[in-house]
Amino acid sequence: FTIVRRNEQGGFDAIPYAKDPVFGPRMGKLGKHLREAAKHTSHPSLRNFLLARAAAFIADDPFPYDDSDYLWIGLDGDWEVTVGPYEVYKNPRQTKARFEMFFGRVAPEVTAALAPLRARLQEMEGRVAALVGEEIYTPRTLDPRIAVRAMDVWYAAGDGRNPQGATAAFHLPNRGKSVDEGLYKKVMLANHMEAFAPIMKARGDEILHPSLRPYVSAHADIMNTTFHEFCHGFG
Repeated sequence: FTIVRRNEQGGFDAIPYAKDPVFGPRMGKLGKHLREAAKHTSHPSLRNFLLARAAAFIADDPFPYDDSDYLWIGLDGDWEVTVGPYEVYKNPRQTKARFEMFFGRVAPEVTAALAPLRARLQEMEGRVAALVGEEIYTPRTLDPRIAVRAMDVWYAAGDGRNPQGATAAFHLPNRGKSVDEGLYKKVMLANHMEAFAPIMKARGDEILHPSLRPYVSAHADIMNTTFHEFCHGFG
């Protein structure tokens, strides 16, 4: 979550994004856009998140995202906005967070279908511990505010795994106070997975027994991906 640059003494300094001569002006511009966007929503949770994330983008702290992460997890309106240095897909050593953005409408029917699974997260945590052995892993008490949502992406950009379509879902944040407390958010990109469905069906027609082919669907992909994202939060 910092930029590492060589200093005049030949060593290295870790510089917060906002203080970096290359990234700093961009961070300021991005924060300005978020503050402007906050003026155009009447929904309190979205406005508060946009303002807090804008403040984080110009902060001197190397990891200033804790406050805005709590607000992001708590978004409860019709819109979903994810923006920040989250993923490491395009970093050669998989260690430096790169920026990504997803914006779109919550998919209410898919979100409702996921609700019964979300209600069993604590049970799943316990079963994982039992499988591993509680002498190795003691199950945590998960935060009941964990959010599980589905969205239809209207716009995606940044350094995610080809953000325009190839990202199917995400479990975030990856670090910070909320993660230490077992609190995070899982977002399924429903229309991205629906777009994959014809490709998956074509593959299934080639390699699966005819009796199994009807089970290949966008809904099945969403359910499968949901369990994948659930597992990111266990252990």
